Amino acid sequence: MLGRSLLLASFLVMAVTRSASALEYALVTSWSVSGDGGIAVDAAGDVYVAHGTEVSKYDPTGAPLAGGFDAGTTLSRIAIASDGSFYLLATSLAILHFDAAGVSQSTWPGIASNSRGLAVDANHNVYVFVFEEGEQIKRVASDGTPQNAFGAFEISQAIAVGPDGSIYGTDGSPHTFAVQRFPAEGGDRITGWGDGFAPIEDGPSADGDFHTPAALSIAGGKVFVADGGNSRIQVFTESGTFLTKWSTTSVRGVAADTNGNVYVYGNGKVEKWAPSSDTPVAPATWGAVKARWSH
Repeated sequence: MLGRSLLLASFLVMAVTRSASALEYALVTSWSVSGDGGIAVDAAGDVYVAHGTEVSKYDPTGAPLAGGFDAGTTLSRIAIASDGSFYLLATSLAILHFDAAGVSQSTWPGIASNSRGLAVDANHNVYVFVFEEGEQIKRVASDGTPQNAFGAFEISQAIAVGPDGSIYGTDGSPHTFAVQRFPAEGGDRITGWGDGFAPIEDGPSADGDFHTPAALSIAGGKVFVADGGNSRIQVFTESGTFLTKWSTTSVRGVAADTNGNVYVYGNGKVEKWAPSSDTPVAPATWGAVKARWSH
C-alpha cells in the first residue's frame, strides 16, 4: 500500500511539473508601426494594423504588402470578415465597412458608445459596446441594423468572436468578471473569469487576474488576453483555465492565427510570438483554488 501511495504521489508531481511547462511562447520577430489603433489577421495569415487614419498590411515576417489604404478618419479598432472585407471602429464612434480592396462600402454612425471594442462573426454581424441597460455588447446586422444587446460590463475593454461563434468581452472593473463568454448571437453569459483591475502595487497580478484586459483574440481553442497594466499576454482555454503567460510592452492589441502564431501590437511596434514547446497539456486543476464572490 505504501509503495502504491508513493507511486501515485510521484505521478501527481510529474503531472503538475509537465503541465506547468508544457506551453511556452517565444518571440520570433518584431517591426515598427507608428500610431495607436488595432490589429487583426486574415485567413491567409497576413497582418493588418489600423493606426492613425491608415490600415497597413504585412506578411507574417513583417514585410509590408500592397493592400493597405487610408480610411479618412482616425481609427481605433479593426476586424476582418470571412470575405476579406474590413470593419473599422473610428474614434468618432462610427463603424466603417470597406471591401477587401479598401473601397468604402458603408458607414454606420451613432451605434457604438465607446471606441474600445469591435468584432465581426462569420455572418458579418458586428459587435460593439453600447450603453443601454448599463454597458453591454450590441449585435449589429450586416446591413447596419442594430439587434440585441447583452452582457453586463462596468469598464468595457475588448470584444472577440471565437471560431464556434461564441462572443467574448473583457472588463477592466474589479466588480465583474474580467473575461466573459456568451453564446453565438448573444444571450446569457456561459462563463467568466478573472479580476479586471487586480492590485499591482506589490508586483504583477496573480495568474488569471488582470489590470485592464485591453484586447483579446481566440484561436486554436485558446483565449489570448492582452493584460495591459501587467504588461503581459495571458493564455487560457476557452473555459478559462490558465495555460501560460509572457511579458511584453505591446499590449494595445492581440491577434492569433490558425497556425498558432500570436501578433501583439502597441508601444510603436508589432511582435510575433510562436509556440516554442511540444503539444500543450492543460495544467492541473488541483493545488490552487480561488474564491470569488458576488457573481
